[in-house]
Amino acid sequence: MMSDSLDDERLAIRCQLGERAAFDALIARWHHPLWKYARRITGSDDAASDAVQEAWLKVLRSIDRLRDPSKLRSWLFGIMRRVLMDRLRAEYSAPITAAAPEKSVVRSTPVTVTTRRIRIENIVDKCDRQVRRSSQFNEHTTF
Repeated sequence: MMSDSLDDERLAIRCQLGERAAFDALIARWHHPLWKYARRITGSDDAASDAVQEAWLKVLRSIDRLRDPSKLRSWLFGIMRRVLMDRLRAEYSAPITAAAPEKSVVRSTPVTVTTRRIRIENIVDKCDRQVRRSSQFNEHTTF
């Protein structure tokens, strides 16, 4: 496990130096874990893929601002969480009429006014549980 942590730290530093192969390796290593996290939150393969793609754009544009390369994992998942929350905010801030359900940008099922509040509360709770679980893992794991 210590090797993975050191490898991630080195990978982050190489990315910060602009090494193209390092970005490819970063994506190869972390794409699936980020996608699984997004899939658990969104409930949709397509929505998860879209969110992860958006997160990777943010990662690539801001890797130089990662202050502590040893925190790469939590930094990546933090970006993923913010992307998911931004998508949920956009979805739920759009006005809808009571007569016609809207198509959800996070899930592919229709959303009605009565289920909107319950769904967002459940999704936010799920995100918070995932973050707490991840934080507990980081606190109790020695690298």
